[in-house]
Amino acid sequence: LEIPLIKTDNPAIELLWHKERIQHLLKTNQAKKAMALAISHNLQCPGTSYVAWDEAEKVQIAYRFIEQPCTELRQVQACSGGACDLSVGDSGLLGTPPQENLNYTAELTALVQATGLPQGLQQIVLRICFSHTHNAPSIPDILKQWCVALTANHENMETCFELCRQFVEAHFSGKYQRTATLKLLGELELLHAFECEK
Repeated sequence: LEIPLIKTDNPAIELLWHKERIQHLLKTNQAKKAMALAISHNLQCPGTSYVAWDEAEKVQIAYRFIEQPCTELRQVQACSGGACDLSVGDSGLLGTPPQENLNYTAELTALVQATGLPQGLQQIVLRICFSHTHNAPSIPDILKQWCVALTANHENMETCFELCRQFVEAHFSGKYQRTATLKLLGELELLHAFECEK
């Protein structure tokens, strides 16, 4: 049986052969030979990823394994989806309030949790409440009335989203803050609609 051989100048074929040879040497516990082959052909194998030849210094390379960080975790993180919802009382959402406002924060959080809304919408409502009140000494009546309306309609999500939108448009004077909050509401509403279709 004759196999016709084709001449080629493609260096990748030789590198592919060396790569296969390195893998075979590693499987047969010949790490020193594998590392030497990898270094001589500028390929990577365990122990050689951080090895480089310095032409100016003519540094010799020691034959030993080098501990290397795992890059797979970083690659997995890059491909992962968005962050999950934070809990309403999460410090990442609320920050750490000054000591004198702890009771106010707890009271406002309890008021929002009592609405019976889903976790994601509770977070936005809480953000709206804190943005509206800033450092008020007590919860304004307008927020209490709004939360009562949300509680009464907690089973009708479309109405709750509309109540949130109306409150933001009526009481948020800052354009950036209003736009950012309305965007969050819109994204959550789309997510809710998508989940309802399943």
